[in-house]
Amino acid sequence: MLVDDIKYLNIVFVSPIVIEFERLNALSQSENIEPEKLMKGLDLLYVALHTSVYDKNGNKIPQSQVGC
Repeated sequence: MLVDDIKYLNIVFVSPIVIEFERLNALSQSENIEPEKLMKGLDLLYVALHTSVYDKNGNKIPQSQVGC
């Protein structure tokens, strides 16, 4: 599967996102939830995802440059 360049790039691009989602999911399910910490984590995740797809002017980045 990793021989295919497209599949490999998808895995490289998605892996850090999945790790961050798992971290936030564990944080939201903990017994001592800190709402401020969870909200900050969600906000940072949103900004990271948004900036990987949109440029500073709010225009979509061409698909070939997404995640670069």
